[in-house]
This record gives sequence, structure tokens and C-alpha cells, in this order.
Amino acid sequence: MPTAPEPPGGTLLAVAAASADDVWAVGSQPTGDGPGILVEHWDGRRWADVPAPGQPRTDVNALSGLAVVSARDV
Repeated sequence: MPTAPEPPGGTLLAVAAASADDVWAVGSQPTGDGPGILVEHWDGRRWADVPAPGQPRTDVNALSGLAVVSARDV
């Protein structure tokens, strides 16, 4: 598995992998409005920021866990 990214000022709280080229990491990161959800994806070559799923919520500012059910269901 690749080394997890080091988001500037952010914190990774969980990592899960469907395969060596399908790895997900979640946590929190600073935003202009305070802490926000951080989602990163490894595609076998690089890490990329991924928008958090669902509607923005003011009561959720981090993801602390995730599970890989299948390559299409994380």
C-alpha cells in the first residue's frame, strides 16, 4: 500500500483498500469555515482529493472510519 498523504493541516483518521490501486483515506482538514471532511483516493499512481459524499452538514467535520465492501461500494 502507498504511503498515506499528509494533508496540510489535516488529519487522517482511517484508511481502507479494495486493492493495491484502489485505496481510500478519510479524516478532517481545515477550511475557511472551520474543520471539514477530508477524503483522499489512491489510484495506483497518486493521491487525489475527493469531494465528501452527500449534502454539506454543519454538524459533521470529520470522518473517522470507512469500510470497503467492494470496489464500487466504499
